[in-house]
Amino acid sequence: MVGGAISGYSSMGRLDILIIPRTTIIIEITVESTGLSINVFKITRYVYSLLVFK
Repeated sequence: MVGGAISGYSSMGRLDILIIPRTTIIIEITVESTGLSINVFKITRYVYSLLVFK
């Protein structure tokens, strides 16, 4: 090639491709699931306290 053209997956040639590691995705899903579980537990505990302690 002439003129400094870049082709392929060179670190300078393809800035639009970002690869997110699989471990990061799994950790994010786990954090979201844990947060959802905590919220459901809090709501359940609140409703239970309303029913039992009338």
